[in-house]
Amino acid sequence: MSSLIELVERYPELKIQIQTVSLIHDHQFNMERLESILAKYDAKAPEDIEEKIKRGEIPEHPSYEEYLEALSHQENMKEAIREIRKIVDALETRSS
Repeated sequence: MSSLIELVERYPELKIQIQTVSLIHDHQFNMERLESILAKYDAKAPEDIEEKIKRGEIPEHPSYEEYLEALSHQENMKEAIREIRKIVDALETRSS
């Protein structure tokens, strides 16, 4: 394991690639989970689930917990995109 760490430390561009792949993986995981929850409630966005709860169309439990989970997945996706943009911006700055 230490040889992998040494390798990554020796080649900064490898570290950037690993970070990027990890962020893309995180984004994909969160997108799949979000889509699964939304499909379960026939919703286009987490807020649609909350509205259905308020209107009494779906029971509060477990839908409210899944609404919160959907919000979390949505925010995690946004954060992954922000981090990828930071990497791209840093690479563009280095190349100019």
